[in-house]
Amino acid sequence: MENIIALSYDKLPYHLRACFLYLGMFPEDYEIPVWKLIRMWIAEGFIQEKSGISLEETAENYLEDLINRNLVRVDKRRPDGRVKTCRIHDMLRDFCRNEAGSGRENFLQEMKRSSSGFEPSINEVQKFRRLCIHSNILYFISWKPFGPRVRSFVCFSKEEVGLPSEHTSAIPAAFKLLRVLEVKPIKFTKIPSDMYQLIHLRHLKTNACTTLPKPGKSSKEGEKLRTLGTISPQSCTEEVFERARSLKKLGIRGRLALLIDGKSGSFDSLGKVENLEKLKLLNDVFPSPPSEGQLRGLPPPYKFPKKLKSLTLADTFLDWSNMSILGLLENLEVLKLKDKSFMGKCWEAADGGFRRLEVLHIGRTDLVFWIASAHHFPRLRRLELQNCEELKEVPIGLADIENFQVLDLYRTKFAAASAKKIGEAKKKQEQNGKAGGFKLSIFPIEE
Repeated sequence: MENIIALSYDKLPYHLRACFLYLGMFPEDYEIPVWKLIRMWIAEGFIQEKSGISLEETAENYLEDLINRNLVRVDKRRPDGRVKTCRIHDMLRDFCRNEAGSGRENFLQEMKRSSSGFEPSINEVQKFRRLCIHSNILYFISWKPFGPRVRSFVCFSKEEVGLPSEHTSAIPAAFKLLRVLEVKPIKFTKIPSDMYQLIHLRHLKTNACTTLPKPGKSSKEGEKLRTLGTISPQSCTEEVFERARSLKKLGIRGRLALLIDGKSGSFDSLGKVENLEKLKLLNDVFPSPPSEGQLRGLPPPYKFPKKLKSLTLADTFLDWSNMSILGLLENLEVLKLKDKSFMGKCWEAADGGFRRLEVLHIGRTDLVFWIASAHHFPRLRRLELQNCEELKEVPIGLADIENFQVLDLYRTKFAAASAKKIGEAKKKQEQNGKAGGFKLSIFPIEE
């Protein structure tokens, strides 16, 4: 089998070899989110620029090529058919690690705890270009490793650990040339200021609210940054977004009323980010109760980034009348209304909106009556309703949407009967020769 895998690897075009070997960074039998993998490849510089095609599109083509060569297998697909998650077989993963080890200019190495400390030893870290460690990460950091050549440092441990304040600067001190830092299991008490000195980093994603330092007038920080989240409203300034023009994905967390009212940061400055496709607005007024952060309204549609395809809101407590504003975002394909983003007993959909919306997620809300028809969501493919415990029914007219394929109800019991009617209507359409494959999921299952 090793010989067969080696033959397949030898036949790979040069530009795909590094992308394939990089898969050895993930743990055994790990479900790899494609958006994460693609951004790691891009940050590493593995993706060749082509005129008229974004780096993300090129990276997806690379992945499809690896899939067609049976080197990567598809795990889940998105509603539009694109790959959402993938996996690599254990034997292929082992090959990547062996091939990418010391014989391949120390391309990557996994650090594992041993009786004497770590295997390989901490002193050898300075040789490696990429490091992964999937357990004992705090113990590893406490040894003060030094990796002047390390470009990627990742940890996919299942255990969350808090990083003591005395070690917050250990990572940026150890890895000055870092481009990819993927350490979700680590909970930083604060983001150290020297993290911002990692000038090669293109991809920064944290679970905390991060306040960015002011960029220097002559510096070029942020020019290649493509993912940024989650930053505070105070960081949403014209100076920051003027630099970060390549941003595709942005998360903002904090008191959003300050941003929208222009008291701290400026929502207007988001218009500078011309290539932004994915935006998360997470309202966080801790230690005050979330309801105290209620937004009075949303900015007009022309103030949102023009290429915006995906929008997520949480804890904004908006009135349903504001949905008409979101409906006028011309390129919006995915709308995720997480817990208590919209509140109120009735939502009557407005005409002429959501012309491209394919995915709608509605989380915890007190909505009771939802009045809508097929023409309000002409391209809807997937509808997810979670913890909508007062909702009486899903609008029956949605069954007439030709591309409607998935209806998923989770703890939305009163609307279950209407969901079943939609499922029955879809079955009849299928029998009459219309597009089939409709999936209905209801949890908990009724006895």
